[in-house]
Amino acid sequence: ETAYAIADGDGGHAYECLKMMLVTFAGSTHSKYTTYLMETIVNLELESSPSMREAILNNWLVNVVGREGHWIEGDLMQEHFNLNIEDIVRLKAEAEISVGLQPKSSTHTSPKTRTEIWELLRIYKDTHLHSF
Repeated sequence: ETAYAIADGDGGHAYECLKMMLVTFAGSTHSKYTTYLMETIVNLELESSPSMREAILNNWLVNVVGREGHWIEGDLMQEHFNLNIEDIVRLKAEAEISVGLQPKSSTHTSPKTRTEIWELLRIYKDTHLHSF
C-alpha cells in the first residue's frame, strides 16, 4: 500500500502508512527506525503548524521524470544523485585534461613567512591593534 501511495505521489497517504509502520518497527530490533518515525510523527502532528505540515508533505515526494506513477521519496532521489557524484568528478577531471588544463592540487601550500608579516604581527601585538 505504501509503495502504491508513493508511486502515485500521494504524500498524505504515504504518511498514514508510515504511522502504521511505527508499530512494526517498535516490535523489531530496528530501534533507529522507530526513533526516526516517532520524531517525524511528533514533529508533523504536534510541533508543526498546519501550513508547515502541508509544505513538508507536499515536498516529501518528487517526480523527476514527470510521468504518472513515477514518484519517489526525496531522500531516495538524493541517494541516487550521490551515486553519480564520483562519476561527475571523474568526468570533470577527464574534461580538464582533454583540453590541456593542469589537474588541481588537493593540498594547500604553506604560507610564506616573510619578515614583513612577522614585523606587522609584532606591531599589532605591541599596540593592541586588534584587541577588543
